Amino acid sequence: MSSGLASASRMATASSWPGSVSMMILRGVMVNRPFRRTRLHGLQGWGINRLAGFANGINGRACGAPAGIGAEPTAGTHGIICPDPDHAPCAGWRATMTGWHIMTLQTDIEADTGSALDAKVREIWSRFQKPWVRKILRDTLPPTRITSMGCEFIVHPRDNFTEFKIWETGLPPEHAATLHIAGVLAGQDAVIVDVGANAGAFFLPIMQRAGKKARAIAFEPNPVMRDRLAVNVKLNKLTGVRVFDCAVGAEEASTRLHFPRNGNLGQGRVDLEYTDGNADTAIDVAVRPLADCLKQARIKTVDFLKVDVEGLEDRVICPLLEGDEALWPRMIYFEVAHDGTWSMPLLEMLEERGYTAVGSFDNNSLFERS
Repeated sequence: MSSGLASASRMATASSWPGSVSMMILRGVMVNRPFRRTRLHGLQGWGINRLAGFANGINGRACGAPAGIGAEPTAGTHGIICPDPDHAPCAGWRATMTGWHIMTLQTDIEADTGSALDAKVREIWSRFQKPWVRKILRDTLPPTRITSMGCEFIVHPRDNFTEFKIWETGLPPEHAATLHIAGVLAGQDAVIVDVGANAGAFFLPIMQRAGKKARAIAFEPNPVMRDRLAVNVKLNKLTGVRVFDCAVGAEEASTRLHFPRNGNLGQGRVDLEYTDGNADTAIDVAVRPLADCLKQARIKTVDFLKVDVEGLEDRVICPLLEGDEALWPRMIYFEVAHDGTWSMPLLEMLEERGYTAVGSFDNNSLFERS
């Protein structure tokens, strides 16, 4: 595993769940970034004072420098604002702002939307609208517990777009489709298959409204996201969920899972590197055909299949439709905007197998078999 993914994995599993999470408050804010004083006008006065208050106001206090240079930080301090970069007791993550240094100490606090931490973070976020400021602030956002669509999630908004949107708006990007499917399958003992499950934001609300004997088969080859998914499944006390750690493809193999340079951990894809990707972040993963995994899980029929594999939807769906008809899903949902990257005639095969597009959700379509 790459150092970046390993670090994220440690963040995701640093403490027992549910409970507290280990995090760095204001970690790396404006690290090593030169700013002109005029450009920092919005942060000076309001911003620096508020960020200092944010860091010091949650069970903590200022270190006392420069008047108290040399004094040890008070036990329990969550954050310190200090003008002296050489103040040893304040060693930690440093962020230079026209001579001021915001530093943080590692601590354990509960990930909860009602906490003082989350309230302060949201206050700062709403105050600053400029993209460059928000990018800096997003890099400091800690894991947060949020209720969305009737489910509980611990979201990590720094490195996953879906989780960030849940943090920012309370809803994931594809919530309209999720709520539609949840309504269709409400009360039914359905079998739900999610290939590319990410943090579970799509299938967990569907499972919550489905029948008591409903089952979910999820696939998430990214170990960081798989750990987060396991946390969210546990938070919602759902039984009948099985998570496979492999990617899905036309045949059994081993390959590399690649990520874009933007750091979105929810956008991994196998085989094909991103043109703007970072090869150092790719990881080795296993690939298995979907039908083989379903048979291993003793699935006999599928009510709903969702596929989110960043342009490789044909490799997941076409082999399934070439096999045992009993496993052909009643409904299939995937992103049709990737049709230019497919090597298999996915849309034609769906039509031949009796599927019709019955819903459109942005770049995604829902197909149902008549």
